[in-house]
Order: sequence, then C-alpha cells, then structure tokens
Amino acid sequence: MKNRKMPIFLLGSMMLGGIVLTSNSAFASTDTVLTTQQAITKYNTYYNDYVNNELVKVQQYENLNQNIKGSLADQIVERAIWYMNNGYMVYGHGTNSYQQKGIVDCSAFTRLVFGDFGFNITGAARNYNTVGTQINGVKPVQTNGKWSLQGTENLRPGDILTWWAKDSNGNKYISHVAIYMGMMNGQPAVIGTRGDGNPTAIGIVNDFRYWWGSNFFMARRVLPDNAWTPGANIAGHTAQPPVIPQSYVLPPQKPITMPTPSAPTSPAPAQSPTNNGNSVWTNTDAETKLIILKNVYLRNIMYRMLPDIKGILQRLETLFPSENNSPHPPTRVGFIYEVPLKNDWMTKTCKIPINSEWTVYG
Repeated sequence: MKNRKMPIFLLGSMMLGGIVLTSNSAFASTDTVLTTQQAITKYNTYYNDYVNNELVKVQQYENLNQNIKGSLADQIVERAIWYMNNGYMVYGHGTNSYQQKGIVDCSAFTRLVFGDFGFNITGAARNYNTVGTQINGVKPVQTNGKWSLQGTENLRPGDILTWWAKDSNGNKYISHVAIYMGMMNGQPAVIGTRGDGNPTAIGIVNDFRYWWGSNFFMARRVLPDNAWTPGANIAGHTAQPPVIPQSYVLPPQKPITMPTPSAPTSPAPAQSPTNNGNSVWTNTDAETKLIILKNVYLRNIMYRMLPDIKGILQRLETLFPSENNSPHPPTRVGFIYEVPLKNDWMTKTCKIPINSEWTVYG
C-alpha cells in the first residue's frame, strides 16, 4: 500500500463522519461527502502520485495480459480503469449516487463496471457472498508477521475479491469489494475504491501484507468460462457506453476520453475536419460522421456504429432538433447535454457529456 499522508481537509471530513481513517483501511467509510473545492484540492494534491503509481500499474496490467486482450474479462478491467481515469468519482453512499452526482462506494463501483456489460449484480457489499460462485483455495496466510494470499493461481482478471469487518456482535460481514486485475510485482492487484491518497475515489492496491491480506474474506467469479478468450461472442454481455453522471461533486479536470472499441481489420480513414459555423464535423465514410461540439445546438446528423469511431458504442439514429429548427433545444444539465433521439421505432434521450474544451464524439 502506498505510504501517503492524508491532507487535513480530507481527514477532517472523515472524522466528522464518525470514522478515523487509518493507513491500513480500504476506504473512507463515511457519509460525509467532500465539497467541490475539497475534491478539487484532493485531486490536485495526489495527481502526481497517481501518475507514478496507478498509471504505472495500468501499463503493467496491459503488458502482462496480452493473451486476453479484447476478451470480456479484459474489457471489464479496462472499463474499471476508464472510470478511474475519467469518472471523477468522489466516495460516498446512496442509491444511483454515481448516476446522479458522481458519488460512489466500493460495491456501487463494482456493480457499475459489470453493469456496463450486462451483468446485474448487487450494490450492497454485505451481499457479495451471493454474487457468482466462490473460488476455492484462495485464503490469507501469515508468515513472519506479514500477510499474503494463498491460491492466487486460481484467480483470473475480472474476478471479485471481498474483505470483512465485524459488526457490534463480533460477527464478520463483507465490508469491501474490488475487481481483481492479476498478479503484479509478486502480489495481487485490485482496482476499486480507496481513501488513502488518490485524486478520486478509485485506485489500485498491490500490497496485501497488512489489512488487505489480514481481512481478506473470499473471492467470487461472475464471468463465464470463455470470458478470457479474445473474440468470444458471449450473448447478452456486449459493452455498453460508460455511465456519465448528471452532475459532479468533482467536475472533470481535463477532457473526458471515451473508451475506444477494438479496431476493425480495415478501419475507415478519418478526414480532416471542416469548419461549419460553431460546429466542426467531417464524414468518415458514407454513413458515419464525426461531430465536435462546444455549447451549441446539434444539427441533424446520421450516426452508424463503427468500431474505430471513438466514443460511440451503440447505434444512434437521426438527432433532433436541428440548430435551425429547435422547438425543444438540447438541455444543459450540469456537465451534459440531454438530446432527444427519435427514429421510426422509439423516442428516447441521449446524454452527451460536454467539457470546457472541445469534446469529440463520433
């Protein structure tokens, strides 16, 4: 675990919530949510540590797991990494709190990531003993005062690990969950919520010698057998677009980069954008357009899903209203636009994130 000092502003908010955070705890277990200014200060305080620790481990993960690249399990881990980089999550509790305000706890984060791939799992940590199936042979062992996990050869990226605490009667219950990334530097690595010095609520743990080893409870597997096979077609578990909050406690501190699907064998070459008033757009082929928005109405644009087009993971039909005929213009809600979508079969709303800089969707 990283040895980082907790700033006064964060420690104070945690004590107000009735919990004092120790260096071996998994996360800040408090209902007191940071203010926007506190969240921005925390983000800036720990961003360099994040670059030197989390992003290094992301590269390690990718280097060590080339054999499963593009598989369902790999996509799930990569989506967790995407939320760590682009979710701007602040720790806290509440039903649909991430969807509404960008607030998340450990089980809500795990549910969110798996939910993007069609898995409906609980958002309550206590109930993770019923999620999927238990992986046998994985248990904590202590040697010379230090803890480690035994049976890690039975684990695979995308498994779910759990940790215990005790209630007032001394009974153990699951208090924390995280997503397993694999073995790095001779120890397990997991991605999930943590409170000891990350710019957002999400970080990577790669040290099980202390609390993460001593309080390990059990490992669970949700994914089917072929989830680690690149190219396997697993019905009902196709990637959906990531969830963008309606508003943020921690506003995005840099432009959000949407996930990039696996590249096709013959990607269509993109052309240089051409300026068209306040919007900039270009054809990428006969049916697909790339649009760049900055606080402007949308023109009528036809979209077709192509794997090489960044940011669109679902098929979208004609967008309404147009810039010149807008009885119901797009509505700005926090950091998103709500844009009505309409075709011959349905009418619904698409939420398109916006930033202070140009944001690319296509």
